[in-house]
Amino acid sequence: MPRDSTSKARAKSSIGQLRCAACGRRHLERRLKRDEVTAAQLEALAVKLADFHTHAASEPQIEEHGRLATVARNARENFAKP
Repeated sequence: MPRDSTSKARAKSSIGQLRCAACGRRHLERRLKRDEVTAAQLEALAVKLADFHTHAASEPQIEEHGRLATVARNARENFAKP
């Protein structure tokens, strides 16, 4: 997938179109069910997510939150709450 500045600008424009006209919020799941999301909008979202993950900070302290043991412990704690 191209990652040049033109692609990023196009992605930003397409992502904006995923906003709800009534409230300004993004309702992707609802729009997907109604078949109201275009392939270009999904591609734009993929470009934006890939860019985020490419530039996201990564260090041992951050990585610890995604480890299986940490996720499992958090899940058990959530289910243990009244």
